[in-house]
Amino acid sequence: MTSKQNSKEAYVWIWLPGETESVFAGKLEVDNGIIQFNYGKSYLQRPNSIPIYEPELPLQPGVLPLPGDLEIPNCIRDAAPDAWGRRVIINRQLGKKERDTDTAELDELIYLLESGSDRIGALDFQRSSSGYVPRSCNNASLEELLESADRVEKGVLLTPELDQALYHGSSIGGARPKDVLLIRRFDRIHVVSGWQRKSMVSALTLFGLSDMTARYASYEELAQIIRARFTKPKQTLHELYGRLVFNVLCGNTDDHARNHAAFWDGSELTLTPAYDICPQNRAGN
Repeated sequence: MTSKQNSKEAYVWIWLPGETESVFAGKLEVDNGIIQFNYGKSYLQRPNSIPIYEPELPLQPGVLPLPGDLEIPNCIRDAAPDAWGRRVIINRQLGKKERDTDTAELDELIYLLESGSDRIGALDFQRSSSGYVPRSCNNASLEELLESADRVEKGVLLTPELDQALYHGSSIGGARPKDVLLIRRFDRIHVVSGWQRKSMVSALTLFGLSDMTARYASYEELAQIIRARFTKPKQTLHELYGRLVFNVLCGNTDDHARNHAAFWDGSELTLTPAYDICPQNRAGN
């Protein structure tokens, strides 16, 4: 394997609430296959620092233990590319690969470091703690993106131009590109000085479950978490019930715990708008 296929450490950068520039937050390091996180001393000393997510990564020095069967902090894993983004990165790193290529060929830190910087939420990952350098991309036409998506589906190596066009597609995730273009992102706020980013965590992170135990997630437990930790719990529960009913009526079979999320301001949680809804035809029409 090449050096790019493995990484033993990565540095986490965060956009704090109300800020338009990122700051170094801490370090991820692999230890016997487990990815552990340690806040930087400079971040802990900042008067406006917040936990990346509490209770998972509380603001305290030293290597933070992982709960349950997690192999990486869930709030960090939320910022990693999903299946589609991973296939884009595999295509770029390993050349021509078929669509069923095992995503385990690259380790988790590589996926964090090689995906786009304009990811969901307020985190990004760098190979340095001393300076933030975004992995930017140029705008691309819809035709270029469609061609790139088709080539990745077929396992065909992208040209440099198409690789750049699709690079942004690895930032947010999802099983494959959708036929809907979202113009306004709900995790960004435009201000005079630039763009602020809103921290987010998935419902899977709220549950404290891994991908292997995600099947145990339930609306009932999410409702209990909302009552205890969310802003405006009564209105939030009403909204959640509406989404549950809508998902049943529209046949959304992609209704899993990573497709529900909450904004995190350092102390409280607020339900995000609904996203990644994928209606399916029913067998009986």
